[in-house]
Amino acid sequence: MLESIRGFIDELIIYDYILFGSILLVFVIFIILSIVFRRSTIVSTLLLLVGFGVLFGGSFVGYKELHSYLFKHTLTINESKKLTYTKAIVLKATLKNESKRVFNECKISASVYRKKEYKLVEEILKLKPIAKMSIVESNIDIDSTRDIKMLIEPFDHDGDFGVTLSAKCR
Repeated sequence: MLESIRGFIDELIIYDYILFGSILLVFVIFIILSIVFRRSTIVSTLLLLVGFGVLFGGSFVGYKELHSYLFKHTLTINESKKLTYTKAIVLKATLKNESKRVFNECKISASVYRKKEYKLVEEILKLKPIAKMSIVESNIDIDSTRDIKMLIEPFDHDGDFGVTLSAKCR
């Protein structure tokens, strides 16, 4: 747990510190306003709840939106094929850097799940994939495209399967 927190802090950039600092400032302003309006219980409680909502919700949503804007990319699956003589799947994809920054590294994760005819059941099955694989691509320039080939093994599922790809770039 401590290692994951240290890893998260090590990956922060200057924009993250500005975001978290401004959220903390807005939280303190709402707390001060809550103290100023302490005679009105409803207004004070409402300001306190909004302050905590900004503190927690703003941190998560702001971080996610900031990184999706700064590190914008497109990841498309070109081909996924199950090999016949080997228990594996070959996955070919394309990663395009659409941001105005060079990506130092992108961690690309693939998950394989069972396909079902019902969409709700399929969404639930995506939460527990049959197989997972991750690779790291380095130094992706602005407006450049990188072809990715992944081998997901061991994979010995006989039915239909689907593949999801995600990338976390920085």
